Amino acid sequence: ARPPRGARHVELTYTVGPVPVSAPLFGAEVVSRFVTSIANNGTFFTDSNGREMQRRQKDYRPSWPFDQTDPVAGNYFPVTTAVAMRDAAAQLTVLTDAAQGASAAAWPGGVLELMVH
Repeated sequence: ARPPRGARHVELTYTVGPVPVSAPLFGAEVVSRFVTSIANNGTFFTDSNGREMQRRQKDYRPSWPFDQTDPVAGNYFPVTTAVAMRDAAAQLTVLTDAAQGASAAAWPGGVLELMVH
């Protein structure tokens, strides 16, 4: 959905299911992908159980030397209520009603992905 010119927010509601569990898929990962012009340079923010936003950086962990072995899964982080990415001109914040995984670091700049199912 593209917000109308001048709009400050947009609300999206969706239902997922059932997810196929037979050949050829044997299950699937269902994601919502938001493509924007935000130049986030592999940085985004996830909430910490609704308390504060944690800075997330592509292929980096602040507590230990990080050796990336899976560039997609290794850049997904838990989200309980909110995920955001921003640059000097714009910010995208997504509020969720259920815990999900999110990444804005596994894809080219400006892409935010939430794993829905």
